[in-house]
Amino acid sequence: MACVRLFPVEHGAAAVRWARMALEEAVQGPRLQLLPAPPPGLAEPRGAFVTLTTTAGELRGCTGFVEARAPLHEVVARAATLAARDPRFSPVRAEELERILVEVSILSLPVAVHARAPEDLAAAVRVGDHGLVVARGRDRGVLLPQVAVEHGFTAEQFLGACCVKAGLDAEAWRDAGLQWAVFGAQVFAEREPGGAVAMVGAEDARPEVA
Repeated sequence: MACVRLFPVEHGAAAVRWARMALEEAVQGPRLQLLPAPPPGLAEPRGAFVTLTTTAGELRGCTGFVEARAPLHEVVARAATLAARDPRFSPVRAEELERILVEVSILSLPVAVHARAPEDLAAAVRVGDHGLVVARGRDRGVLLPQVAVEHGFTAEQFLGACCVKAGLDAEAWRDAGLQWAVFGAQVFAEREPGGAVAMVGAEDARPEVA
């Protein structure tokens, strides 16, 4: 459930480079005449998130789209632009670009999870493999699969954290009135700002692309 079709590492690297170009344009001003044509292999409609971190490991922005409503290169560019202005942080400044690492998570289509009881919901979540989407009315929260790994969450803690992201109580995941979906993600990240890109996670041993 929620398996992502594997993108070749060279296509993932192209997505990261495209995200960096969009980030630089968002921070430094329009330079559309200098942008190349969209990279090959990124025309398929996919959801994606762009995460910006400093070389010191601090989060600087993370924004994306779960639904596959546009070609991947458009989604990545839009997400990178929005991540540079993530309202949780001050806008990214031009002088920061050489200290920011770009990460792109390419998502599978979300799959609805229907559980009769809270324990069934927790059992359906595979920590490290699944990202979460929770919704109740206009309240909505999304967490990428890597969030659970980074924080050492159990399935129950991951569900609670997603509820908090939606503005709900951490124990709200036990409420039968919530709508849940899971999705997979394939993650590609720069090893150094503007440098080589590698697949992150289970495929971390895959070769880097300069």
